[in-house]
Amino acid sequence: MKNKKRMFITIGIIILLSICVIFCISAIKNNSRYKTTDDLFKGLTKAINNTDQQAIIKCFPDFIQKSLPTLSNKSIEDFHDKVGDIYFNIIKQTSVESEEKENEINSKYNCNIKLEEYDLVICKYHEGFSETTFEVIKIDGRWYLYYYSHFPEPIQYFVK
Repeated sequence: MKNKKRMFITIGIIILLSICVIFCISAIKNNSRYKTTDDLFKGLTKAINNTDQQAIIKCFPDFIQKSLPTLSNKSIEDFHDKVGDIYFNIIKQTSVESEEKENEINSKYNCNIKLEEYDLVICKYHEGFSETTFEVIKIDGRWYLYYYSHFPEPIQYFVK
């Protein structure tokens, strides 16, 4: 009788631990998604201030990452040494018709994405610099930076 109770308790503990592990993995996976443009720019801020070029690249969707120019940690470090920490403050966000942009993206990158939103976001990232405009896109509930041929400031300074 005691062995059966111990077996049920052991099975219960194993099931509970399995549920906890699944929950933690799900939370970590969802935590890396930028659900708002504010989240996206906080992630970009952290990546730049930590000189993490891979984190900068992850701000772009997978199909664009392959065509990005190579970023240089040395350039990011030099920029950071001159400017210090930066913080993207969104000044204005404008939603733009996304059907034409969706067609452009699918054609240029040879993909078949469904663009949920396309916005132009005007930011100021440091007091000593002017405003800069980012193109951002929303795909599958996640916001990304969009790259066609020119990086906005300050990312343009990080290209090798």
